[in-house]
Amino acid sequence: MTLLGVAGSGEKPRLNAIEFAEMTVATVLAGETNLVVAIAAEHLTRAREKLGGGNYLKKDIKGGDYLF
Repeated sequence: MTLLGVAGSGEKPRLNAIEFAEMTVATVLAGETNLVVAIAAEHLTRAREKLGGGNYLKKDIKGGDYLF
């Protein structure tokens, strides 16, 4: 918390808690955005196939949908 500059209660009560919550939300949002982009670009599925995680891009013969 000290390293991030949000140790203690802050100048106003709860100010540092709010700033820490904003940092946490921004970090999680960045990670989720990265994951969604990787899935959309099929990087994640190709990496899983390459590393032996399964065949996620096989299509269903009847419906044409992807099997997961």
